[in-house]
Amino acid sequence: MQNQLWFHATLVAIFIGLYGWYHSITDHALQLDFVARTTANLKLPYMEFSGKLEQSPGDLREHKLIKLSNNLVVMCAKDVDATQAAASLSINIGSLDDPSELNGLAHFLEHMLFMAKKYPDESEYIAFIKKNAGEYNAFTSLHSTTYFFGITNQVLEETLDRFSRFFIDPLFAPSSVTRELHAVDSEHKGNLQSDLRRAFQLNRALSNTSHPYSYFSTGNLETLRDSSQQRGLDIRNEMIRFYETYYSADIMKLAVVGNHSIEQLVEWSVAKFSDIKSKGNTKPQVIGQPLTSDVMGKVVHYQTLSNIYLLSLEFGLPEFKAQYKTRPDLYLELLFKRQTPGSLFHYLKQKGWATDINTDTLSQDMDGFNMFEIEINMTPDGLKHYNNIIGAVFEYLRVLVAYGPQKLFYDEISAVTELNFRFYETPGVVNWVLDRSQRCHNPHIVPEHYLSAGNGVLDFSYKDVADFMTHLHPQNYRVFLGAQNHSDVEFTTTEKYFGTPYRVDTLPLNLTDETIMYWTEQYRFHLPTPNSFIPKSTKVVGKIMPPTEVALAPSLLYRTDAYELWFKQDDQFARPHGYIRVEIAYAQTAPLSFDCAAAQLLDKYVAIILDGELYNAKVAGMDYSVSFLTTKVDIEVSGFSAKLQNLVDAILHRLKTLNIEDHIFQDSLTQMRQNYQNKRNRQPFQQLQRIEHPHFNLAYVWSFETLGQQLANITIDSLQRLVTSAFERTYAKIIVSGDYYESDAVDTARNVQQILDSQPLSADKQIHGRVVAIEPGHYIHRTQMSDASSLNGASL
Repeated sequence: MQNQLWFHATLVAIFIGLYGWYHSITDHALQLDFVARTTANLKLPYMEFSGKLEQSPGDLREHKLIKLSNNLVVMCAKDVDATQAAASLSINIGSLDDPSELNGLAHFLEHMLFMAKKYPDESEYIAFIKKNAGEYNAFTSLHSTTYFFGITNQVLEETLDRFSRFFIDPLFAPSSVTRELHAVDSEHKGNLQSDLRRAFQLNRALSNTSHPYSYFSTGNLETLRDSSQQRGLDIRNEMIRFYETYYSADIMKLAVVGNHSIEQLVEWSVAKFSDIKSKGNTKPQVIGQPLTSDVMGKVVHYQTLSNIYLLSLEFGLPEFKAQYKTRPDLYLELLFKRQTPGSLFHYLKQKGWATDINTDTLSQDMDGFNMFEIEINMTPDGLKHYNNIIGAVFEYLRVLVAYGPQKLFYDEISAVTELNFRFYETPGVVNWVLDRSQRCHNPHIVPEHYLSAGNGVLDFSYKDVADFMTHLHPQNYRVFLGAQNHSDVEFTTTEKYFGTPYRVDTLPLNLTDETIMYWTEQYRFHLPTPNSFIPKSTKVVGKIMPPTEVALAPSLLYRTDAYELWFKQDDQFARPHGYIRVEIAYAQTAPLSFDCAAAQLLDKYVAIILDGELYNAKVAGMDYSVSFLTTKVDIEVSGFSAKLQNLVDAILHRLKTLNIEDHIFQDSLTQMRQNYQNKRNRQPFQQLQRIEHPHFNLAYVWSFETLGQQLANITIDSLQRLVTSAFERTYAKIIVSGDYYESDAVDTARNVQQILDSQPLSADKQIHGRVVAIEPGHYIHRTQMSDASSLNGASL
């Protein structure tokens, strides 16, 4: 036994030594890229990156990457056009670093850190931010904790001074402990009705219990206050110990942006943040995989609050942070989400078993391990055939492995990322500092990529994709099945923190044996055809005009009895982007609740059809929205301008030739019933904002209960009549804006008219939305939550 303990201790020591050696080598290499500098005014020492940052030609901000004397890395950006300044500090410590006996401690620390000894008033920081039209917040993820603010440029220095003191001399006022413990507990209670949160916690709870991934990361009164008291611990002292142990400048990243000179931003960053203590690399190393063999090969049936049907296949992965430039997970995402003949998605929709497929990893920056999830939104019939769906997934994976990684599909992804990088659209200051401060915790990212990581051009690596796919096999996965009702399944256990009923069973042999990859269903999976929406040309036709000559609004080119055409060429940005909107009025009589329910059902039907068929357009950097409303059809497309007109044509052709098919009709009907029911399970404030509020102000708006009742009266024939009649008489409003000539707009309008091929709808027949006039007075509207046991409420 002593020999075994000695051997284990030796292995741990070797691992820690190797890890420290790796980071010392890496840190030494980084030091070679930085040169010594002093600030302009106070002559404070710092290091400046001497290499060239990879920066988009479309990014007009001036950047400087520096490292302070305490090893804190800072990205400064000057934006002369910024109307607001912002800063974000992210530390590479998160909920995975919680003590096993105090789950949620990292989150509790995040709540307690908004006071400093230099500014001891509990409300000083919040009052200062609000006084200067600012915003602030913080959040704790699995691997990091991030604090940020946005503020007017004039008070950036004062705000940075207050902000920096949280990490230099935090107050941790004893008077705040009880309040913030209850704030953490309230945050958890606010998540109790979220199926997403419930599923995530169940996933973690059923992982290797000796791994920190299995912990309850949000925390509540039980895991923080009660657990510490039971152990004779003071929760404030434990939180301070956590801070003193892990909050080191060496594992912090700071991003600052404002309209001040780059020298001034550097000066403030060095002056305000250099006093944060350097304690070395304090990041605990996560050892092992939470998805160990004893938790794999299982099927977990769990009950959802919403009326949904979810199938999730979860595979264990090693850490793949080093592949930040190749991103093999994106290759799999593209092939799983594409709905063309021969694809998994196409097959499942043909069978009427699925409405959507998504793939995801925990985060590309996870330490020590990762996971790959294939999540399938099923139909009720799909739930009955989940074993066949699993068989199809593994057969499709076998085909992808047999073909081998294909550079063609990576080129599609790279073409779009290259265009996005070249014609970079500057994000808001808060979003930018958040992104930059979090991205660069990855030790594999070299300094020249600190600015472009996550936005730069991807490289194809046959090996990385092939290696990734080796982990997607039937001995390395488990299954989660979520639904409100599971036939022939009796739940045996309840998850501790969310109360989710569930049952765990061993997967049958035919779903874990290699033979599942040779599924016998008569369907030939194969690779999809090339994406025809990928832009071939990015020539910019517009010119940037002086501010005094910029057109403020689109101009009316034509107005006929059938359509009107508005146009505005891009004269501000000189980017190959466009926006086209086609609003087609069709209603001739005021709608009733049946018409509204039918329109919403048709809207869902159209979404199911288009989401798969037009996935290629989204991959190609375009976005679209198609809304079938009670009085009109609204089509909006945006993105790279070269193929936007093709996208409009494709959408109109599909709508005009739409034949309602029974299995998709039934899927749509099921989803709409689920949708109406699920809206009543939303958080109270969401229900007030998105459900009740419109009823008071708008005509032709009905409650979801009323619309749900009308669904029973809608048939395939009535929905088909709606589609057909909608395009008999129309009036189209067309707006073309962006990187186009006027002749392009005219061509777009001509195509719309040719595809519609309808009679004009006169102005007196068009129905417009109306705002309801509310008489002066005091009114109270009360709504009971569908879940009477809900602990939350809201008022508006």
